[in-house]
Amino acid sequence: MHLVRRVSILAVAVAVLATASTAYGFSAGFYRTKPPSSRSTFLDFSFKATSSKVTKIRYDFRKPNACNGGQALTGDESPYTTATGAIPPAAIKPSGKFTINRSSSSGGSLTIAGKLVGQTAAGTLKIHAEFSGGATVCDTGNLAWRALKLG
Repeated sequence: MHLVRRVSILAVAVAVLATASTAYGFSAGFYRTKPPSSRSTFLDFSFKATSSKVTKIRYDFRKPNACNGGQALTGDESPYTTATGAIPPAAIKPSGKFTINRSSSSGGSLTIAGKLVGQTAAGTLKIHAEFSGGATVCDTGNLAWRALKLG
């Protein structure tokens, strides 16, 4: 009787562990968008996905006419190299979704949303910036991205 109960408990535990390891439905690793073919409008985006979080987030972009004066908005951020520090890691939900919201004291904001499925990821990146006390306002809108797992 005790042997049957132990075997049953072991079988349930193995089934739970197997389900938990595939619940996310994506592969951990380094993801990157295709390198930009045009330098007039582009978004180059990359990150590392572990089984539970997105880390090492990097982007480089150019968006024409993003500012209220018609100017382009450009920028980049690489992990651990900016004055404000790296973009913090984001938790990956069981659905494979993640979201990052980062604000600055000057009224600027960065929003990254994405979803990992298999060996691909897709989402949006949005940057809002204000310069000269709000005289110049720039907003990229949602820049769509699609990244593939490398390697």
